[in-house]
Amino acid sequence: MVIDDVTNLDSLPVYDLPLVNELWNMLRSYVDDVSDGLITDRILKFFAIIKFFTTEFQTSGNSTELSQNDIKFMMDSFVQLVVKICNRLVFLFSATRSELKDAIKTVSEFKEPEYNPGKVLDHNLESYGIIPPHSNTFSVLTYLIQVQNQLFGVLKTLREKTKSEGSASVNSTINFTIKTINQNIVRGFLCYFIMDIKNLCTLENWTMSDRFKGCTNFPQFLLNFYKIFIMKVKQLLVLDGSEDLVKEVYRQFVESFNYVIEGQLKTVVLKNQEDEKKKDFYLLATLSNLSCLKLKIIPRVLTTFDNNFGSKLATSNLPLYSKLESTEQKIYDEYLKDYKAQLTSILGDGIRKTDWFHVKLPQQVDQIIVSSFVLQSLNLINLLKAKLLGLKCNKTYILKIEIALINYLIEKLIDFLKEIKQFSSSGLLKITIDLRFLVRVFENFSKIESNKGLLRVDVLNSVTNKFLKKNTSDIQFVESVVLENLRTNESQMDCILIN
Repeated sequence: MVIDDVTNLDSLPVYDLPLVNELWNMLRSYVDDVSDGLITDRILKFFAIIKFFTTEFQTSGNSTELSQNDIKFMMDSFVQLVVKICNRLVFLFSATRSELKDAIKTVSEFKEPEYNPGKVLDHNLESYGIIPPHSNTFSVLTYLIQVQNQLFGVLKTLREKTKSEGSASVNSTINFTIKTINQNIVRGFLCYFIMDIKNLCTLENWTMSDRFKGCTNFPQFLLNFYKIFIMKVKQLLVLDGSEDLVKEVYRQFVESFNYVIEGQLKTVVLKNQEDEKKKDFYLLATLSNLSCLKLKIIPRVLTTFDNNFGSKLATSNLPLYSKLESTEQKIYDEYLKDYKAQLTSILGDGIRKTDWFHVKLPQQVDQIIVSSFVLQSLNLINLLKAKLLGLKCNKTYILKIEIALINYLIEKLIDFLKEIKQFSSSGLLKITIDLRFLVRVFENFSKIESNKGLLRVDVLNSVTNKFLKKNTSDIQFVESVVLENLRTNESQMDCILIN
């Protein structure tokens, strides 16, 4: 699900299994009964009766007066009633799934749970019995906010209306109940949030984005997903002085990006195994996604989080950026590995299988042809470039790949030439023409503004000049042959220059 407009978060539809929605409705129904049927209609009315008997009734001239013991008994009964309902609520929102099941089975023998302020729930889904299994992040957010707002509203009303009576125990009981419920609701939500984040990669359908060039729709989806998360989780954090809870939200929020990065790597590996023919598309789209996350999505999400929570995550040097870069590099290296192997094979076979000591060359310029391994190497790069352009991959990455493969071509060519022990004069002329041809092609490529300084043409040119000095033929002859070959292969060489 991709949500393009996240300005009206309360109107977002909740998608869940019918049974899950039924369980949420049961929880809402229970909270309705507690807040309206019990606290509002009974406890607050009971308190109003007590207040009447302890104030107006005492001063109305009635012959029957209440003793201090009578008044104390009534207030104690009221306090016990508040404690009883608060205990039930604390248990409900703190119980694990197994504890809730046991409570339902033994409802007739149910015992009030004791307060346990030190209880810290872990991040196991089983620990949060209040949340129906198989809920998703958005449904958990939507329903928990509704339940929390309704419940806290009536508890705060109860606290305010009883404050004047000086009942410190009622006030502390309600405060503890609100705090405990809020902590468990937030932690429970974070648990489901992380679970969904880990599985977000399964939503990748490889549809290309209209907004981010070379990317799938995943970065845009992720941006919307986090916007909803930030706005909604802020509504859950209703308490002041809950520094530990806020820190946990920060930690889980930042940690979630690591799961997103891992998911991208996992997804592309699995997809390549399923359909190796589209390996180029999957790997390049994933690289574009990671680059988009690093440069656009994550900084925007962090800034939004900072604006809502007053944090400074966007200006912090978070480790997740290093992880992004290392994952990007890992995929990039994996992508280039096969093409580098092909270049190695073309160059190695071509140079090693040529008998450079017995090379025979024609006398006429237009009959001397650049070695096939040179043209095959360039053709490999050109075909890959055309393929990636056809797949509408990110042009920045296409250029980066092209430059990387050209530099690798230069490196391996020089390495293989070191293996040649002897050249005849014709062999020396032939390799000089090959090298000079490549220098001219790559010099033209380097003249393009965006490509300046990226190619190792200076290294290739240095080696070429050494061969030129050793050559007995006229340098102008070498240039004439190179120009003729450039003309003959003009269309192929022009492909190198296309950005």
